[in-house]
Amino acid sequence: MSGPRHDPSQLVLKAYHKGDLKQAERLLAKMLHSVPNDFNALHLLGLVRAAKGAFGDAERLIARALQFGNSPEAFSNHGNVLSELGRHDEAIQRYRRALLIKPQYAEAQFNLGNALMKCGQVEEAARSFADAIRIRPDYREALQNIAQPLRELGRQNEAVVMLRRAVTLD
Repeated sequence: MSGPRHDPSQLVLKAYHKGDLKQAERLLAKMLHSVPNDFNALHLLGLVRAAKGAFGDAERLIARALQFGNSPEAFSNHGNVLSELGRHDEAIQRYRRALLIKPQYAEAQFNLGNALMKCGQVEEAARSFADAIRIRPDYREALQNIAQPLRELGRQNEAVVMLRRAVTLD
């Protein structure tokens, strides 16, 4: 009699969340050996590689995953990796794609705001951070980050209000 079977995806997630990236990578390699175009395995392996700082590998893996799935989280994660690689214009496209699929995705709005700031699109960045805060009023990081574009737009009083809100959340 054999023991209980474990869902490989759950084992991967458990290893990933424990910080055991080697184990997660081993399990994902095994999964991809069986099913080379598995969207979830490719996406997760991309996240593992990003966590290890291998952003080039992560970008290729998540881009490949997106050939087989249409997940707002994968588009946003692809944007994060592209941003780490300094490819902010491409990252902006990915965040916008994620938001087309899931308009109430606060993290994608936040990441979009960061990428827009890196491209000097201050007004759009302020709107993006504001949208993230509208979706999630307790989004401390967005409350902090919106202060910079507001200051650059000459809206110091609003920037101070947002920073005070962020401080009260700590």
